[in-house]
Amino acid sequence: MQKYIIDRFEGDFAVCENYDTEEIIDILKEKLPNDAKEGDILLKNDNENFCIDYEETKLRKERMEILKKSLKKNKEN
Repeated sequence: MQKYIIDRFEGDFAVCENYDTEEIIDILKEKLPNDAKEGDILLKNDNENFCIDYEETKLRKERMEILKKSLKKNKEN
């Protein structure tokens, strides 16, 4: 199963990064779940269907918050 991160939306497409190879691809928004948003982790199955990995998305956002706090703390020192 392939994994992607939604970077941004441009017109009818979601610009996504392959989680493993860092390759950038465009995916038609109509192929994504209606509630997909920037930063979500997508899983693509063998049938070319996409779903949101809510647990991995949540963990990634938590890691990003920790990193931002750490950078802010280092900048203040």
